[in-house]
Amino acid sequence: MSNLETGSKGVKNAEVIRELKKDDKVNVKISPMSIFLFRDGTVITFHQDTKLAFTAPITQRLRQRDTGLRTTADASLLVESLLDLVVDQALEVVEEYQSRILQLEEAVLLKPTMKIVRKLHVLQGDLILHKRTLEPIKTVIYGLRRYDIDRVAALSERVDPSEKIQGYMSHKAKVYLADVHDHMDYILTSLDMFAGISENLIDYTFNVCIYLCCGS
Repeated sequence: MSNLETGSKGVKNAEVIRELKKDDKVNVKISPMSIFLFRDGTVITFHQDTKLAFTAPITQRLRQRDTGLRTTADASLLVESLLDLVVDQALEVVEEYQSRILQLEEAVLLKPTMKIVRKLHVLQGDLILHKRTLEPIKTVIYGLRRYDIDRVAALSERVDPSEKIQGYMSHKAKVYLADVHDHMDYILTSLDMFAGISENLIDYTFNVCIYLCCGS
């Protein structure tokens, strides 16, 4: 069998699995986003939303004269705001999964069935996937707070050790990033916890089913 045939079969299998799982999944849209911060204060972002709905909250803040984002003219604060926006979206996803887990937990305690096990299996797989997707964001946030100046120093061609190295992120932006990092840590911990709860509910359902079968 050629690589082309193998790849085509893999795509078809993935489509079948996706179709089987669609009714049990939490609808989450995942799209990449790139952020570039230049020395002159220019911030460039690339993302798939052509309607710019995702960045609308930041646009509104920039249009208001008395907001800190506009009055400071700090480009690194804009980068922090973009990352904060990404994390806020992830928090909404966590809340939706929490609600779904509570519903399934109630259903399992009332009447455990194999249909619920199927839903929990799909949910658990998605939780693990989302955690792996979001983990790099936490790494980026931590790197901007902790290694901003170190990275600039490593790439600098200055030979005078007394000359001060200037990072890309301001002190104020780093302070705000601390909160964003805490939120990101909460998100990843929650996803991990929900995956564990799903596994426990699956085990509980199987144990109850075995007990009922043996008892009957």
